[in-house]
Amino acid sequence: MPGVRPCRPQCRAGRGAERVEAQAGRPVPGPLTLYWAPTSPFVRLVMAAAHELGVAGRFRLVEATVENIVDVVSPVNPLAQIPTLVLEDGAVLYDSATIVAWLDARYGTALAEPLGGRGADRWRVATRTAAATGLMDAVVAERHLALQPDGHRPDGFIERLRARRMRVLGYLAGRVAPADAPVTTDALAAACALGYLDFRFPSEDWRGAHPALAEWFAAFGRRPSMQATAPEAPDAPPAPTAASAAAKAPG
Repeated sequence: MPGVRPCRPQCRAGRGAERVEAQAGRPVPGPLTLYWAPTSPFVRLVMAAAHELGVAGRFRLVEATVENIVDVVSPVNPLAQIPTLVLEDGAVLYDSATIVAWLDARYGTALAEPLGGRGADRWRVATRTAAATGLMDAVVAERHLALQPDGHRPDGFIERLRARRMRVLGYLAGRVAPADAPVTTDALAAACALGYLDFRFPSEDWRGAHPALAEWFAAFGRRPSMQATAPEAPDAPPAPTAASAAAKAPG
């Protein structure tokens, strides 16, 4: 069916989860339907949290592509962005941090520490998560701009995105908890953001400027949740449309 591709071995963000087909872009009946893409760092954050909570296999997955994201996702999310989660009762959640917070509230009682943190630390976790997802935004935007012809890139915009990236890397370098500390949402988000930076811009030497952050990422990246959700090497992507570039497209 158009808009839904058969599961490939490299679709590791959905390992162990059932895939279903979209029905004219409407939510698929059944429990916890997640609109996703295998390389999106925002989706990876949700899937990594689900692995930490032991519930990754509960999702049904509907894949959004660069070509179909507006048609497939906009009937359930007016932003036409992924990840989007449709709950069993038909309620819809979107934004990766919102979805992770819901998963944490529903399934996190078995954890020694909630993914969202406790007490006053909850707000620090939320702020660091926002910084990490902002890094994802910047890298996604830079990638889309890099795919545009030379004459179609706003002057200086890529440089501003790269400057934002360096600021966020410096911010995270001084604030991530030790890799063996209880896992929180901000650590998952930081690891997903750094993984996406490596995935899309493998020649970037951010580690040289931030060796402590690189050491943390190497240790944290050995967690099963990170290993299970790591994207495979990218294929050559098609040029994005204006509509798909405006959305948090598959990345």
